[in-house]
Amino acid sequence: MILDTSVLIAIERGTISTSHLFENADIDGILISAISVSELLQGSLRSKRSDKRQRRAAFADWVTSTLPVVP
Repeated sequence: MILDTSVLIAIERGTISTSHLFENADIDGILISAISVSELLQGSLRSKRSDKRQRRAAFADWVTSTLPVVP
């Protein structure tokens, strides 16, 4: 399963629970695309508020350290 950016944003915002998402899937079978990573990073850079920018950047770091990135 490759997670779309919209799903990742919903996780970051707290509208989708990671436990709910991962309960029906094998964690080793969940991937993200390099494009989704770049979209997450772009979103953090475009934020005007520093606290939001830091939170989004930390989330992008968590995602890329947790899930394999495919080209």
